[in-house]
Parts: sequence; structure tokens; C-alpha cells
Amino acid sequence: MYCSNRCAINELTSRMNEAATENNSSLCANIDKFRFFPTSEGIRLELSVHFKEKLLVCNTVRVNGTELCCTTNKDNSQPLDSIRLEFVVPYELMQDVNNFPSILVESNGSSQFIDFVKPRELKNKMKRLQNNKVCMIKTKNNRFCIEYRDMNVTDRRVEEFKLYLAYMLHLLTPFFRPVIMYEKNCRGYEESASVLFEELMRNGYKGIYYILEGGSPAKHIVRKYSFMHYYLLFACRTVISTETLAHALDKYCSSRIFSRMFLRGNKNYVFLQHGVTYMISLASEQRAFYKKRESKGIQRVVVSSQKEADQFINCTSYTAEDMYITGFAKFDRCIKYDYADKIVIMLTWRPWEANLPMEETSYYRMLVKIADSIPAKYKDKTVIIPHPLFKDKESDLWSSDIFAKTYDEILREAAVLVTDYSSISYDAFYRGSNIIFCWEELSECIKHYGPSAELLLKENEAFGIVNYDSNISDALDELYLKEQKKEYVENYRSIVQYHDNRNTERIVHLLERDKLIHK
Repeated sequence: MYCSNRCAINELTSRMNEAATENNSSLCANIDKFRFFPTSEGIRLELSVHFKEKLLVCNTVRVNGTELCCTTNKDNSQPLDSIRLEFVVPYELMQDVNNFPSILVESNGSSQFIDFVKPRELKNKMKRLQNNKVCMIKTKNNRFCIEYRDMNVTDRRVEEFKLYLAYMLHLLTPFFRPVIMYEKNCRGYEESASVLFEELMRNGYKGIYYILEGGSPAKHIVRKYSFMHYYLLFACRTVISTETLAHALDKYCSSRIFSRMFLRGNKNYVFLQHGVTYMISLASEQRAFYKKRESKGIQRVVVSSQKEADQFINCTSYTAEDMYITGFAKFDRCIKYDYADKIVIMLTWRPWEANLPMEETSYYRMLVKIADSIPAKYKDKTVIIPHPLFKDKESDLWSSDIFAKTYDEILREAAVLVTDYSSISYDAFYRGSNIIFCWEELSECIKHYGPSAELLLKENEAFGIVNYDSNISDALDELYLKEQKKEYVENYRSIVQYHDNRNTERIVHLLERDKLIHK
């Protein structure tokens, strides 16, 4: 099963010219025509490319640093100003939207790669494929992309029509400006958004709605994909969520009206976060979604300490004024059972492996090595939990019955959490669980996060045992059913400041101050 991924094919002429100027070159190429379709190896593209000057063109295309061989319809021994290229982009290369496929050309005796440029008249295209997959080429942030993903509900024409009607209705009700709340993909009701929602409803705040897949009989909880859901998207003035705006509908929604009028609209946005971000640096190219949006609306981020706030301020365009240093609302309800005796293993999401078969990923191999290192006396206490984005991948490592429980319920039973760089470690430690960090693949993972990435949580400030291999047997003997060490508690509280169960109260106070909610 393939997850949603994008391969940027080119961008507008202005950016292309900037890149060319840096290389002391004025080379430029336009795509005049194209076709695309899936194969077992990847997406096959057929492009007609036009150059601004006559050049010698080699049969090579580069994607994310990997060179791909092409076939052409012309003899490349003579200078030419147009050519037809055919090549296959492997699925595993269709992930990093910061790199652009380029072609190798020869000019003035030297060879160099140049990026494709998207002509403005080229329209978006979409193809529906077998196995409920969809392949499309679309423009976002001035980029021309291939997208290979599962079929979205909103890819259906009837849903696009409902979105259009909802948008038109909101134009007729200009004075209705509600607040919408949701969690990851509108599927959850267990994190900070749900805790804050209940607090707001209990205290009589008006115009508050929670979007939830499947809906609920509870008042002001709206079923995802309903007409009311679509209407609220356009009518709302403020969004309060543990996730980005894209999670308010489908993460890779192809609807233009949703993209233009909601994602790019001037909504107030309060980012509650679903986990403490003091782990992998926000400067990482893989974490660009944490950047502040270009919007006239108010934007705020809930953080747990000044240390966490500083990395938002230093690594993104957020300012000190944008920080709500209150602690997470969900921590107000974090508990651990007195009888908690489980050893929970959960590693973080590795987006660069999204299109690989599960058994071929380093994620899977690490889980196996950790599980194999657990002594026999602990085996019946061990639970392996896949990251939410790996849940749809079948594996013998986890049983389907664990999905009947929420992460909150599982952590209530955890005596020890084993992870690599997951923010769930902060959640578990807050409850009183001990933590084992496995950093065996630290250097390799950091490379995948990009040249600007680093692990912020250093060994001397870790709040658990740090293992540089996957054998955790000794660490388990040291921590299992033991009290948290004083040094770990001190390290933790330098990152998670509040422990008084009044985080939600502080958030509500700041929302009122900024006039984002009212009674």
C-alpha cells in the first residue's frame, strides 16, 4: 500500500532563473506537453520539452540526486531546441518536494543539469487508477507535482459539488464566524483538542464545533464529510487543532476551492500540537510544515516551556508573541494505572520509507531487533505499537486488537516506553513511565531529515536511558517497575515546565485575551 507522496517536477520560471543565475547560466526549459501513467516500478512520464536556445541534450534525468536514464525521439548529436523525453520516476524517489527533476544538457562545452519550468497554461490533470489509487499532476506553492496516493473521499465529483455549495452558502451568512476544532485527519478524540473542546463547551463559549470522522450524538460534534463540515470550513474564522490546516479535510485534497478559500485563507490558527517538538530540530527540511503560514489572521502555538518556544522562534518565522507557554491540554488528563506493567515499543514516523514494503524498511528492522533483545521474562508484557501512519501496513509484529485501544489507554498501562525520537516519550514520562531511547540509527536518520536537521535532545538532557544499539535488556532490568530517577525528572522539567494540571485553564485564558473565543 502506498502512502501519499509528491514528486515535484518543476516550478515557475522566476525560481528557475534564480537557480540558473547562481550557476552563472541562463539555461531554461519549458514542458509543452506531457502524459503520465503508473507502472510496477514507478510513474512513467512522457514529456515534450522546449529550450530557450539550441543545446545538446543527454539521455539523463536527475531526481533527488539520483540519475535516471531516458529515451528520446531525436539524435542528440546535433544541437536542438526541443525534445521528447520518456522516463520512469521510482516510487521511492517521489517524496522530497524540495528537489526538482532536471535534465542533463550541454552548453558551451560543459554539461549541467537544469530544472524544468512549468508553463502557466498547463492545466492540472488527474487519473483514477486500479486499486482505488489516484495519480495527478497539480500545482501547489508554484510547483508542478506528481502525486501517487490512495483515493480521497473528496476526489469524488459529488463531494466537490458539496464543497462548492457550502462555499456559496457561507457567502450568504457573513456574520456567522464559528470556531472549528479537530485532531489528526479528523479521526481522533483523545488529544488536546478534545480536552480543550470539552472545557470550552462546559464554560458556555459559543460557536465551537468539533469535526470527527463518523460523527457523534454529542452537541456541536460534526460528522466529517457532511455538508455541515464543509460549510464550517469556509464560515469559520478560527481554527484550533493539534494538526495543520490540511487535516481539516483530506491531507492531500485536490479541491481547488478548499485550497484557495481555506488553506490559503486568512483564518486565525491556534496550533495545539500533538507532541512536544523539542526532539528533531524544526530547521529540518522534513519539518517545513511547522513554518508559520502567510496569513493576516492571528497565529499561535501552544508549547510546554521557553526552551520549546525558543526553537519555534529560532527555526521558523513565529515570534515570541505567537507562543502560548501553557503546557498541553491533554497532559491535564494524563494518568498511569497503579498496576501498569507493560513494555511499550513505539518508534517515530520515517517519511522517507513511506513507499517501501514494510519488511524492507529500517523502521521494521529496528522494531524486530528491539523485540528480539527483550529477555524471555518480559516477553508477555511487551506491546509493539505502530506509528499511526504505519497502522495500515500489515505486519506480524502487531496484532489488530491493539487498534481497539487509543494511545492514551495504552500508555496508562506502560511501565516502560521504548522509542527512538518520538514525542510520545514526553507523554509517557509525564504519566510516570520510564523511557529507553534507542539511538542506534541516529546519524542515518538525521541525514534523511535534511542537512539542517539535528537532534535537539542531547544525551546529557535525556530523561531516560540512551542506548546506541538495539539491545535493551540491561536497560529494562534497570528501569522496569522502578521509580523515575531524580536526574531524569530534572531534565524533563526543563522541557515540560508545568505539572499542576491547569494547562487547559491557561490556554483558555490566552484565547480570551486574543479574542479568539467568546461567550
